[in-house]
Amino acid sequence: MAEVEYALNSDWHTEKGWHVRSDQAADPTLNTNANKLSQNNGFYALARVTDDEVILIVDHVRSIPIFYSKIGDDFIFSDSIKWIENKVGTFRDQIYNIEFRTTGYVVDNDTRNPKIKQLLPGSICRYDRKNKKLSTNSHFDFKYINESGNNNLRQVTQTAIQRLTDYADGRQIVLPLSAGIDSRLIATELKDSAYKNVLCFTYGRRNSKEVQLAKKTANSLDLEWIHIPYTEELWRRWYNSDRREQLYEHSDTLVSIPHIEAGPALWYLEEKNQITSDSVFTPGYGGDTISGASLPKTIHQKKQVCLEDVINLVMDEHYTLSSMSDDVKERVRSRIRRTIDSPDIETRNSALEAYERWGFNNRQSKFIINSVRLWDTFNYDWYLPLWDRELVQFWLSVPVRERINRKLYNDYVSRRCSEVGTFKPGTEVRTERSTISEKIKTNLRGTSVGNAMKPFYYRYKREKMYKNHPLAWYGLVDKTEYNQHSTGIGNINTFIAKDILGEIDLNP
Repeated sequence: MAEVEYALNSDWHTEKGWHVRSDQAADPTLNTNANKLSQNNGFYALARVTDDEVILIVDHVRSIPIFYSKIGDDFIFSDSIKWIENKVGTFRDQIYNIEFRTTGYVVDNDTRNPKIKQLLPGSICRYDRKNKKLSTNSHFDFKYINESGNNNLRQVTQTAIQRLTDYADGRQIVLPLSAGIDSRLIATELKDSAYKNVLCFTYGRRNSKEVQLAKKTANSLDLEWIHIPYTEELWRRWYNSDRREQLYEHSDTLVSIPHIEAGPALWYLEEKNQITSDSVFTPGYGGDTISGASLPKTIHQKKQVCLEDVINLVMDEHYTLSSMSDDVKERVRSRIRRTIDSPDIETRNSALEAYERWGFNNRQSKFIINSVRLWDTFNYDWYLPLWDRELVQFWLSVPVRERINRKLYNDYVSRRCSEVGTFKPGTEVRTERSTISEKIKTNLRGTSVGNAMKPFYYRYKREKMYKNHPLAWYGLVDKTEYNQHSTGIGNINTFIAKDILGEIDLNP
């Protein structure tokens, strides 16, 4: 019989033979049959070890990752990838490091250590200890559902918010409030639910449009709001502090770069005693993505599509942190081709579905959703209402024509904000990402004109970002280092990825 070794942190508990980490919605007594798990909502990870097998399960968005390694006939698993690496040894693969440098994460079920794997969203991993065989299947897959539920958006959204308030159960809900419509929707629905204990906070430069619009949202809803002023000096202090080191130590840097954006803000909130130890952080991740923000018009407007169109889009949209040589690009294209789980792409919908699924399984789960590791690091609870499973399935049932340009979502949020707050119907949020220049860039992406303009755009961006970024976060990069390594391609995550790979040193 194969030996099994594992380690799980103190957030897990044991119940009826299962190791569990979850909110109250995860039921460890559920049958591991995919049909049963598909009825489960909430955010959770489950593990079970018996004499016959090991079963590992992550929720539909992989909010709590599990890693594993098969060494000979033996099996190792943990929620700490670094613990496993201490067991199996340090190994690196060039193509995985290239992915990490250019996207900020490693795609598919791989990690930077080729001996260690990870569960993808909605995965069930089984290891047969007697036959020494490993198998995986899923209880959730990001696929379009051939039915429409447009009239139920209000109901399914408010049900997701009800799950959040039931989970918080009177505790302080802390909402990172930006100028975007995701956090604005959560704030609006919380206000309408009459939940009393809500704190909104916004971070960035004092003169940032994001800050001013977030303040307007909070005032409209009469919610408590705090602004955390970001400066280059604050970023330097935070990056050189134990706080940053703790985040890096707790993050899965063999899979994805740490999500640092809210790091100084959490530090500030603690120093000012604005949050309680049992607070529930509720970021607005997911609403824009699942409602259609990532749907590319270039595919939707094509009469004929194929797999290569999807590969081109993945390259253009996700492999953007650093440049690649032509031979490396070909290796990356081959890898993307293998990881797109839709070999028969013949229609626009099948191409869009394949593109969205790739982004969901990789960028969303490993970088965006994985940003909750910040709250984990400092022992705070969290909840992701816009990634509620029922809400995700609703959006997968909405026809593409209603999701392109987020038409259905934008109309709903605008209407709800005018019903609950003092916003006028049709009020549009204008952020740093929705300026005319950004819209032009988005519409030209992938076109011959856009490709020709790239060098000029990158030069402009390189000069502007260091001093004028609304988050001021280039303050953690020395100007000499910035000038040496910045080409205008990428963003602050370019430097973080290179720092983790040992190619530069942000903390000399």
